[in-house]
Amino acid sequence: MKTKQNKFASRGKPIYFLGMVLLTLLFMTGCSEDDSDDAQTDDQVSGEYPESYAKFAISGSTLNGDYEFSDLSEDDEFTTSGRLYTKESDPDLSEDQIQVSVRKSYTESNFLLVASPETGSRNIVYTGGANDFDIRVLLSTDEDYYAKDVSVNITELEITDSNRVTHCKGTFSGDFYRNNLVETDVHKIEGTFEIRQ
Repeated sequence: MKTKQNKFASRGKPIYFLGMVLLTLLFMTGCSEDDSDDAQTDDQVSGEYPESYAKFAISGSTLNGDYEFSDLSEDDEFTTSGRLYTKESDPDLSEDQIQVSVRKSYTESNFLLVASPETGSRNIVYTGGANDFDIRVLLSTDEDYYAKDVSVNITELEITDSNRVTHCKGTFSGDFYRNNLVETDVHKIEGTFEIRQ
């Protein structure tokens, strides 16, 4: 009997050892994942940078042309931002809103969208209020366009628990005031955007 038990015990050791190795590997893999906002994305680990852009065409009495703002890397001149602002955190807001942008700065070459934090279509109409939704396109200090009556369709939207907008994609089209409220200076702008961060 003693030798039988030893045979079974010696056969069980490799299986036991292999099982422990597999469990250890599974445990180490599970512990290495980090779901926090600060965790590196697959793109960052691979050396790629998630591109953000706003591509649009302007047509009107003063300006006509195709334009693109692109944030391609940490070293280029454009930056990307996206944030959710809630009525709870800011009592001055009439409703929750996201603000996303691709910009050189807020005074030079920027695309800024202030919209409802949900996918789907919505009209943005200028009413002159401080908390209105808006789309602004700034080409230079002399070329500032802001929504008069614009249709926005957000097709993809991702917001983290810390209110960071990590992905927002969509299209927009409509009439934009250029630098003023003069009807003869209204331009049509049509474009697409995708914010990734």
